[in-house]
Amino acid sequence: MVGGVGIVGLGVGGVFLLSAVSSADKRNEAAAAGDAEASRSRHEDAKSAQTLGLVVGGVGLVALGAGVVLVLTAPSKATTAVRVGARPVAGGGAAWLTATW
Repeated sequence: MVGGVGIVGLGVGGVFLLSAVSSADKRNEAAAAGDAEASRSRHEDAKSAQTLGLVVGGVGLVALGAGVVLVLTAPSKATTAVRVGARPVAGGGAAWLTATW
């Protein structure tokens, strides 16, 4: 589950970073048109989106790493067991040996 949250975090962080690039492009267009107020506004939007993208992506990367560590260090569910049994039956007896690993 932690790894899944990490993957989602990386995806959301990537979306914010793409939004930052888009805002930076719009900032450049506004600056080229001489609109200082729009350029300043787009610059702040780009900075905010970049910060969010880096933070969310970083948290996602850490969560993904934690998920990998949990999977690699988890104890094995399989256990080794040997069973021996005997039972009387009509006309004789029965014995068995089973093993799991």
